[in-house]
Amino acid sequence: MLAAAAGFGATFGLLDVTFPAVARGHGTAAAAGLLLSAFAAGSLAGGLIYGALPRAGTPGQRYPRTCLLAAVGLTPLLLVPGLIAMTVLAAIAGVCFAPAGICQSA
Repeated sequence: MLAAAAGFGATFGLLDVTFPAVARGHGTAAAAGLLLSAFAAGSLAGGLIYGALPRAGTPGQRYPRTCLLAAVGLTPLLLVPGLIAMTVLAAIAGVCFAPAGICQSA
């Protein structure tokens, strides 16, 4: 659990560095705020959705599944060349990322 939590934290930190780097690589540093905001908005939506759903089992039992969901949600970001598509996928990644954070904090 500790290794997964460390990986979760590292991933979150990498996103904070990678989104601005990608935006700058596309010639517009201002798009970094858009990417980070899309991820944050998605995370808010994911947290609200996850919080509203009935849950079976303990947070420790749900944590591996939510980490898998986060990985599935983040993977498409590796493959997208454009900022518009990356912004949409950042929001989707945020939706998938939030449940793992909630389980980790529970």
